[in-house]
Amino acid sequence: MSCISILGFLPLVIILVIHAIATLIFQNSANIIIVSIINVILGFLRIIAVLASIYIGITAQIGLLILLKNFSADQKIKEAFKEGRKYFWSYLAVFIITAIFVILWSILFIIPGIIFGVYYAFSRYALIFEDYKSRSALKRSKELIKNYWWAVFGRQLFIVLPLVGFAMILSIPMLFLEEESLIANTYAVFINLIYFIISPIVIIYSVLIYRGLVEIKKTEAEKNNEQ
Repeated sequence: MSCISILGFLPLVIILVIHAIATLIFQNSANIIIVSIINVILGFLRIIAVLASIYIGITAQIGLLILLKNFSADQKIKEAFKEGRKYFWSYLAVFIITAIFVILWSILFIIPGIIFGVYYAFSRYALIFEDYKSRSALKRSKELIKNYWWAVFGRQLFIVLPLVGFAMILSIPMLFLEEESLIANTYAVFINLIYFIISPIVIIYSVLIYRGLVEIKKTEAEKNNEQ
């Protein structure tokens, strides 16, 4: 899966190369018109690279979830990546709907935003593992977490707090680097590479919590049917 993560890192390298080329051109050209045209072209290429990074990053996440869903020794990363592309728009839709609902709750007060942010934490997994679409994925996530909110919240803090602290430490050098400089952009690429490496670990950890809840709810349903 790290191979797919590296694919998501490549567009960031392209952005860095574009920035380096732009710096060299602007330093050695006095023609304002030529510089402006090149700046527009390079800006367009930056946008394409960012969109490619987002697309590959999301597809990589989906690919990892598919690998976890159909775990076997015969699985191939390339096949999981291809299958992940089929879920891209559905996955993006669930992500956007989740974000909108959490933001709307946060507008009221920060606490409702946190509460429903936890309730909807597994909506994307409900899509991939159980084929729930759109708002149904959110409802499924809330259903799984119901009565176990504090347990899920505590487990999320267990991994989120160290990551936040680590991110803050990584960002310290950026305070001393000139904004948009080649060194700053190179360091930003390095930071993103670290995040790409760490993200699969976070996803696997969350999936384990999700699957645990699915089993708990299944057991509860069986007991209720027996009664």
